[in-house]
Amino acid sequence: MSNDKPFELDVWLAGIGMSKYLNVFTQNDIDMEVLGTLTSDDLREMGVASIGHRRRILSAAAEAGAVSDPAANKPAERRDLTVMFCDLVGSTALSVGADPEDYRHYISRYREEIAAAIAPFNGHIAQFVGDGIFVYFGYPRATEHDAENAVSAGLAVVQHVRNMASFPGSQPQVRIAIATGLTVVTIADKQGIIVGDTIIGETPNLAARLQALAKVNTVLLSPSTRRLVGSLFQCTDLGRHTLKGFEKTVRVWQVEGYNTEASRFEALHTVSRSSTYFGRDAEVAALLEIYDRSACGAAQYVLIEGEAGFGKSRLARHVLGARPHREHERPVLQCSPKNISSPYHVIRAFVQRCSGITPKDDNSKILLRLANLLNDHGLFSKINVALIAEFVRCSEADLSVLSGISSQDQRSRLMALLGGLIEGVAKQTDAIIIEDIQWIDPSSSELLKGILPRLADFSIIVFFTMRTNNFPDWLCRDQTTMLQLKPLPDQAIRGLIQNVAGKVRLSEEVIDGIAARCNGIPIYAEELTYSVINNEDRANVGDDALGRIPATLAESLNARIDRLEKGRELALVGAVIGFEFPIDLLIAVSGLPKEKAQEGIKELLETNVLQLGQSAFGEAVSFRHMLLRETGYQLLLRKTRKDLHARVARVIKQDFPRIAEFAPHISAFHLENSGDALNAAVEYHVAGEQAAKRSAYAEAITYFSKAIKVNADCEECDDRDRRELSFRLSLTSAMIAARGFTADSVSQEMERAQALSDKFGERAGLIPALVTKWIVLGASGNSIASHQLALRIHDLAQGGDEVDRLFAHRVLGTSHLFVGNFEAAADELFQFLKKYDRESHEERLSTVGPSNHATMSMVGLAQIHTLYGDPEAAAAWRDKALRAAELGTAHDMCNSTVFSGCFLAALSGQIDKLEEYTEKLRSLSEAHDLLIWRDYTALFSGLVKIGKGDVQQGFAQARQGLDGLKAASTFTSGWFVLYASACVDSGRFEEASEVLSLSISDHEGYRWMSAELKRLNARVAFATGVPPPVVRAELEAALMLAESQAARLFRDRIQADLATLSDVEAREDLPPRRSRQASFVSSADKKFKMN
Repeated sequence: MSNDKPFELDVWLAGIGMSKYLNVFTQNDIDMEVLGTLTSDDLREMGVASIGHRRRILSAAAEAGAVSDPAANKPAERRDLTVMFCDLVGSTALSVGADPEDYRHYISRYREEIAAAIAPFNGHIAQFVGDGIFVYFGYPRATEHDAENAVSAGLAVVQHVRNMASFPGSQPQVRIAIATGLTVVTIADKQGIIVGDTIIGETPNLAARLQALAKVNTVLLSPSTRRLVGSLFQCTDLGRHTLKGFEKTVRVWQVEGYNTEASRFEALHTVSRSSTYFGRDAEVAALLEIYDRSACGAAQYVLIEGEAGFGKSRLARHVLGARPHREHERPVLQCSPKNISSPYHVIRAFVQRCSGITPKDDNSKILLRLANLLNDHGLFSKINVALIAEFVRCSEADLSVLSGISSQDQRSRLMALLGGLIEGVAKQTDAIIIEDIQWIDPSSSELLKGILPRLADFSIIVFFTMRTNNFPDWLCRDQTTMLQLKPLPDQAIRGLIQNVAGKVRLSEEVIDGIAARCNGIPIYAEELTYSVINNEDRANVGDDALGRIPATLAESLNARIDRLEKGRELALVGAVIGFEFPIDLLIAVSGLPKEKAQEGIKELLETNVLQLGQSAFGEAVSFRHMLLRETGYQLLLRKTRKDLHARVARVIKQDFPRIAEFAPHISAFHLENSGDALNAAVEYHVAGEQAAKRSAYAEAITYFSKAIKVNADCEECDDRDRRELSFRLSLTSAMIAARGFTADSVSQEMERAQALSDKFGERAGLIPALVTKWIVLGASGNSIASHQLALRIHDLAQGGDEVDRLFAHRVLGTSHLFVGNFEAAADELFQFLKKYDRESHEERLSTVGPSNHATMSMVGLAQIHTLYGDPEAAAAWRDKALRAAELGTAHDMCNSTVFSGCFLAALSGQIDKLEEYTEKLRSLSEAHDLLIWRDYTALFSGLVKIGKGDVQQGFAQARQGLDGLKAASTFTSGWFVLYASACVDSGRFEEASEVLSLSISDHEGYRWMSAELKRLNARVAFATGVPPPVVRAELEAALMLAESQAARLFRDRIQADLATLSDVEAREDLPPRRSRQASFVSSADKKFKMN
């Protein structure tokens, strides 16, 4: 409006020919400022029923620069709309013979009556089709009762038309049909009036077809509309009908009138959420008893399970509120579906809260807070400060103190540190709540699994909440109580409704309606009540308010989104970003000026659409619950969603490098949903590589699998298939680390990778795939096939590059070792290490297999020198291998510990060393939840016990481990040798015979342990009564093999056995079987016992 002279309402209305509305404008306090905010809905509620008059008023205000209608220029959206189609019966007959001017006036009057009838029910006339009219309910602004309003409007239209004057001598009649469903609604004009062909979808067609079935002056409903209005109206089932253009028959209902209990109600001002809890008296009593037990020094764990909205979190808080708490707060750890694949997300947020870090803190303040936190719990050290600073991603932390510590050791130290922090906090509080553990990330789950047993004697209760799902196995303990919530009874729901309403008085009809519709789910009752007391239509307060109760929660949520003035656009943008996100990211993606965006965020927080949350990347907000986020997301057109996802990915890359660097899966998600499959696949692969380096193999498998899936959406070409090959090789390596060499999924992935490599026939793709296959074949004991494959790789590599030849040295060296060609094996492995340069070669080498190839070459040389009978050289290579493994993953460390530590110590009879390495293996496997090493730990732990004299328990534990390794077909001959040797040395010859019969024989080519297997077989044979000449022949064959292999370790043992046998043969009479056993064991005891 012009500011040149004072605004005079009467003059302005007279100037546009609308003086008749002066009293209405005056009564509603319309001045210049308010005029600029008027909408078509406002004018309708003020009594301006004529569309033409509303258009004229809004157009004049717009020309004067006053109008700011939120519906104007509203972009196209996907909406669940209720559509009414109203048709004037017999209009053609009425027009025949009538004066055209009179008929025009009649049609105009008819349209005005329709407009007046639907005006009280928030209907929007979308389109005039001859004498037919399309009316929308739910656009451009939804209410929480659009379907109900549509039916009420339909009945009102019938009544209005009946009251029209006849023309000429004929009473006007209408047919009305209403349908509800998903549509796409296009742009409204600047006055907020929908014009033209603006609705797309099945729903308007269904309404038009149903109208043809209606009797005069009746209203028909589609099935979807009938479900939404429930029992608010009396309806007659007309059965199923065949409609033109619809493949299936459609059930139809005719509205007879209002239900006698139905009424409309007034929505009053906003009230705060209720903190009072209702309807769980039995559960509360039981949990209070459990709490009291925890207060006596016996930690208690409670898993509260139930569907979304059943009140799981509120139940835990209500119980705690009934008991006085200590000085320190009760921590809450909140899991999130967006971060289910983000390692330690829950724990990182916990650390930030405990330390008091705020988004406004600079790096020095963050470091100070972290140092104070560690000091408070007696955990302060420079290394710990560096670890925890890096953990919370403090960019300026001094990490130099970590330079000499391997990444794996850093992770182990971090796990211990985090465990210590949680334990320290647990000592200071009486309760911890861990929310929504169905979304817990695997790394946080791993940490909590190790922490819970340490809290057993604490005076603490830990609540876990989750939706109905498979709960973590680490919650299956004696101190855990499982509680599954059911819907609330009616009385409790009523109490909840009244408490949410607070000082706003709701009629009994309104309370009855909410209670009947929420199905006992507390969040439904809360949301429905909140919608009622926030309803904008306050002019229609009365006993008929029940008609304004939302029929579904979806309608309520849509209404809450549409009521937003400043924050609606931000809510939709936020819905694309995710459930929880940094505020700065939301502002950047929205493209709004910062001040305007902050006003919108403020509105979203005040209306409980958003709530303050936690983020490692600054101050954050999250949707109050997932349904709100999904509602906003579903409003957007698919194309709009894709564009916004692309914008999010672009903004993250350009303006949020920390998110891009530390959370590439977020960028990948948005790229995927923007349709950029290529870059999404690449980012998922990066996320998988990062997870694998952290030994977070579950996350790595998830991301690599996503990369493969998304890559399949790329245009078919060789480059796509090459990427897939790379992704599958990475996936196979992660699967081997997490599930073992012989898992079915590993074999399947290996075959897929080889099929891709065969397709190209190029060394660049073929050799890595063949090496992957070689790993699986060798690990499962198929030495002949793996050796033949190694020879093929060697031949192919001769025409390849340096990395190809390194692969060839590694695989051929290890294969030679297992088939018993020790000298050739040593040469190949030494050549690998001689040519290997970590900086130049490791990036490509690390793409194949779960283990570091340089480390495993050192392990192989340690094994060869052990068999050579050169303990000093063997120890040197063993120590090199263990040091090298510390620079790699947890799998590397476990691998080198088993094969260069435990196995060689056991083979050489070094009990103390075996015990040392076994404990290291146990610690590593438990810290990283690597179950594939569990059987190795059992075998070696049992052998330690046997060597220390605890024979009974030792054999039981060792046999358990051996059986597990046998079931997995994992390097079985080596484990058979160790176990059979222990049996022989302990005089358990029958069990030794059984185990040896299961060992891999010479004809299968697995000959590196063959000399020792023959020796042990000979000892068992002699002890069980086989004639000495036969035994001697077996030992001599073993000796010949050992000498041909230069296996002095085995040679010396065989020669000692031959000497013992000669002593026995020199006697005149052979002793009986039992004496033969004893004499053999006794005479060789010092040579065969591990010591």
